[in-house]
Amino acid sequence: MTIAAVLQTLLQKLRRLLQLTRSFACFFLLCLCQPVMSLQYQHADWQQGGLVVGHVEPGATLVYQQEEVLIGDDGLFVIGLGRYAPPEVALKEISANGEVVEHRFQVKQRDFDIQ
Repeated sequence: MTIAAVLQTLLQKLRRLLQLTRSFACFFLLCLCQPVMSLQYQHADWQQGGLVVGHVEPGATLVYQQEEVLIGDDGLFVIGLGRYAPPEVALKEISANGEVVEHRFQVKQRDFDIQ
């Protein structure tokens, strides 16, 4: 193998390594840019008349249907979905440091036997 061929092979491998490094760097930066939210559900019944029980980091704020959700000192919250809840609802989470993420959920529609 000639020196030129060796250098050509080495150059190709370096280009590939550079591409992989760029891909990894982009992925890493995207991960850093994503807000880290702590919204967790212990029970989530996303249907009309359902109940959602969850937990957020202490100091966070939740807004459901344009109203602030009461959150316990330990981060526990409960949301009751009304009988006439719309097919889609939004839950806005605001972390203690001000990052905002809006979660959207599909609500199963039900027929209630009203007497």
